[in-house]
Amino acid sequence: MTKRQITADFPFVDAFDAVQANLPGAPLDWLQTARRDALARFRDQALPNRRVEAWKYTDLGALAKTDFAAPEGPISDALTARIAKTGDPDAIRLVIANGRLDSTLSNTADLPAGAHLLPMSVALGSHADLLQDHVARVTALDGDGLLALNAAFMMDGYVLIVDDAATIEPTIEVVFAGDGGQGPVALHPRNVIVMGQGSTAAIIETHLGDGVYWTNPLTDVVMGEDANLRRYKVQQDAPAAFHLAHDQVSLATGAHYQGFLGAFGAKLARQSMTAGINGSGVAFDVAGAYLLRDAQHNDITTVVDHAAAGSTSKQIFKGVLDDAARGVFQGKVAVHKDAQKTDAHQLNNALLLSDKAEIDAKPELEIYADDVKCAHGATAGDLDENELFYLQARGIDAADARRLLVSAFVKAALDEIDRAPIRARFESLVDTWLDRADG
Repeated sequence: MTKRQITADFPFVDAFDAVQANLPGAPLDWLQTARRDALARFRDQALPNRRVEAWKYTDLGALAKTDFAAPEGPISDALTARIAKTGDPDAIRLVIANGRLDSTLSNTADLPAGAHLLPMSVALGSHADLLQDHVARVTALDGDGLLALNAAFMMDGYVLIVDDAATIEPTIEVVFAGDGGQGPVALHPRNVIVMGQGSTAAIIETHLGDGVYWTNPLTDVVMGEDANLRRYKVQQDAPAAFHLAHDQVSLATGAHYQGFLGAFGAKLARQSMTAGINGSGVAFDVAGAYLLRDAQHNDITTVVDHAAAGSTSKQIFKGVLDDAARGVFQGKVAVHKDAQKTDAHQLNNALLLSDKAEIDAKPELEIYADDVKCAHGATAGDLDENELFYLQARGIDAADARRLLVSAFVKAALDEIDRAPIRARFESLVDTWLDRADG
């Protein structure tokens, strides 16, 4: 399939003129110019295909053949009820449903001083100058058709701004919902997080929905000196959904970013992340667990760029794949010449529960400094028959023995979550996934 054919398979792209007036920031001339420039870039770049090295293991052919449209109207009552039961209804949270703020399900009344949590549609009015800089940052990421589409069709997401020295408690929640019940819809949320100098905050995102939809979120994180951010993501999208997300994180001296991804849903999902370590004393720690079955496909692709000396990065991912599921892990760590005293580690372990399950792992180190400590690794295999035999010999039946071993395998990733309530939430999601396997 050629670039032109892929582009032509997206009729909603040709509907840009009809939908732009309903997109956030319509009165802003600079944003409309940026949207049209991005649309032109997409027409030139199109969707990435498997000839692109970073997309070697993930095929977007099924996405390209789906007739997506811009969402119209509210989400279903059933999905609304499900959102109301997700997480803590009394927590500080925003709900973005089919690309628009749902104010009836949102609750920001008790937002602590020093924090500003806004939907993108509102922030474009109150923080236009700040967001114009972030739009320009995305424009600079040329060569990716998915980012170009997000820039052109940018919908509501969240904007979190934390003032210098502010400590924000409790954890903020954001729920993204997609509803393709009336036909396939394309969603392009844009999120921006700006952590001021010496600030601290935590946020958990949940992605869910019904029917056939494609969510293409872009999250831009800028962390000031000595800022601390914990960011957790629950990907529970519908079984027929497509989830293609990109995060870009910029860290100044002394900043600490802790991220966790739990991937359970979607027909095809990809989480890509680029991190720029631009100062000393930075810690960039990400972990995750992906549990897949049937014919699910999940791709985790990371690039960590150590551009300054004396910083650390750590990546730990655990995958469990059953049936004909396929996982992908591509992790690249680049250490520049001046980034001496870098300590970087990455690890991906996959557990294959079926002969038809597949994992493709490509860890990479690109090192130009000579005083560093860097390591990477990847493993794949079935459950240990000796461990199964040991448990069964002590009166545990085969199904419970397998469950115990899978749970213990995933727990190594969950232990990276240092907040007990959040860790318990992910443990519950793992238990739910295992319950289906037992059933």
